[in-house]
Amino acid sequence: MRKLFTILIVVLSTQFSFNLSAECIEGNCVNGQGTYNYASGDQYSGEHKDGNRHGQGTYTWAKAYTWAKGNKYIGEWKDGNRHGQGTYISADGSQYIGEYKDDKYHGQGTYTYGANVEWVGDQYSGEWKDGKYHGQGTVNYANGTSKKGIWENNVYIGTVAEIERKRKEEAEKKEAARQIRVEAKYKAQKIFNACILDKSSDLDMTIPIIRRAVEETCDEISGTPSFYERWKYE
Repeated sequence: MRKLFTILIVVLSTQFSFNLSAECIEGNCVNGQGTYNYASGDQYSGEHKDGNRHGQGTYTWAKAYTWAKGNKYIGEWKDGNRHGQGTYISADGSQYIGEYKDDKYHGQGTYTYGANVEWVGDQYSGEWKDGKYHGQGTVNYANGTSKKGIWENNVYIGTVAEIERKRKEEAEKKEAARQIRVEAKYKAQKIFNACILDKSSDLDMTIPIIRRAVEETCDEISGTPSFYERWKYE
């Protein structure tokens, strides 16, 4: 019982100390300019609105999760998220300069990889979407080579000329397929009309049951005409 009580005291004391360490240390951290220290050790200094990071400001990370100590974002915020133009600087030297949307790289931006990653020295400059290379952009590799063109979700899909050619080819295929459908529809309608004239020549088409029977027959013929029916009605 005493051991359980001791553990409870330690947990409550730790929680209490964390709550005490999260505070506004300077200015107005609700609506205005201020500096806020978080329980994690992170710090934000800049503009606030309704208690959220909003406007221009700088956020510095303490070591937590995948964020290394000293990582820093300087730029625009909206409703607590990085949003607008900003610069992210990693402790390993990686750096992103560009646009953000809803806390992700989004729009035009340049990312340079730092020392502690596989792609050290590589740089991507171009369009982003939801934190990924997406759109037109260029990767300049540390070995002096480069790759310029169109990207989708971090995957290179080709040069602008290649993509335009593929799009043109696809458009031409779609147009050709449409023309085939139009021609087939025209021929089917022509066969149907000729069939109606032929089949109804000696019938009273004012009688609904007869008219329906003739139309159903000609509809079937126009859909899959035999060689003879095609010769006769086209």
